[in-house]
Amino acid sequence: MKYTEALKKREQILRKIEEDIQKLEEMKKRLREEVLDKLRKRKVKSQSGDEKYRTAGIDSARGIKRYIPSNFYAYVCISFREKLDTYLQEVDFDVIGFVEEEVELADRILEGLSMGAEILLAWEEVKNVDFVFMDGSVSTFIIKLNSAATAASKLEGKLSNKLKQFYEKIISAFVALLLSGKVVFVPKSTQKDDFKNFVLSKLPSSLKESFEDRIKSISDVKLAQIILEPLEYVRVPIVPHPYNLYNPYEEGTEEYYRFSELTKSLFSLANSPEVFYFKGIGEYTYRLESFVQNLPMDLIAQYTFGKTFYLTTEADRRAKDYVKTLLKASFPIEEEIR
Repeated sequence: MKYTEALKKREQILRKIEEDIQKLEEMKKRLREEVLDKLRKRKVKSQSGDEKYRTAGIDSARGIKRYIPSNFYAYVCISFREKLDTYLQEVDFDVIGFVEEEVELADRILEGLSMGAEILLAWEEVKNVDFVFMDGSVSTFIIKLNSAATAASKLEGKLSNKLKQFYEKIISAFVALLLSGKVVFVPKSTQKDDFKNFVLSKLPSSLKESFEDRIKSISDVKLAQIILEPLEYVRVPIVPHPYNLYNPYEEGTEEYYRFSELTKSLFSLANSPEVFYFKGIGEYTYRLESFVQNLPMDLIAQYTFGKTFYLTTEADRRAKDYVKTLLKASFPIEEEIR
């Protein structure tokens, strides 16, 4: 009975979403007139730029094999370029080994190590390329690193100790990366409402009430996808996010205050990107969190022919394939890749 009720509820929600999307499609012309056509909406005129710039997309993958009497882990971070793949070699991380922590906490710490590896590799890559594209939002990196470091602080084990060893180096590299002026974060999905808030702030009261009710059930990116035309983009203001990061040092010490100042710099930078919503060649819309001054949108267009951003998607695919290879070489058991 509960299962049947849950299915009915799901069908009702999906039907409501479909109705809202259809209504918004009908309202599209007026929404564009009231909002986008009066503001700094732009459209890419050409789809060039790949010859002028060197680019890299970075992502990581991780996996844990459940094995008696222990569990086996593997992870890898990859920088994908059009003509060259660079594996994580610059950082002294052990990418395979036996898990010594409880498996759920181990996965949480492993996620933090993987994202830390992405930051460290990205910091190496900005010395070699013009632009680095990261898979995920700035806030996701901070939140996941905080979660992993908090978990590791209470444990002793190979993964926990490795994160403790590199934690401050990762945060320092994160600050330097954002200051480099070469990095763009491209999340696959977002819980933020920056585009919704942007549109609502520009609507006349006569239209706002009916519009506000319609957008509750759909995502920020989906709304932008409905309103924008292919190769159009718009910059929107962001609402500052309150962040927190675990401080590994004893309160009152010089190290504690030094790390606190470091995190303050990171939080200030994390709340300062230019945020764009860009509708690509393939009709899908992307949220871009750019720390690049005058980001060349003709270059962005080159990588927008799929549901997800090409450079980071390719890095993700190759990282997962590589982790599968590492795990299969360890034990002939099914692995869980994330």
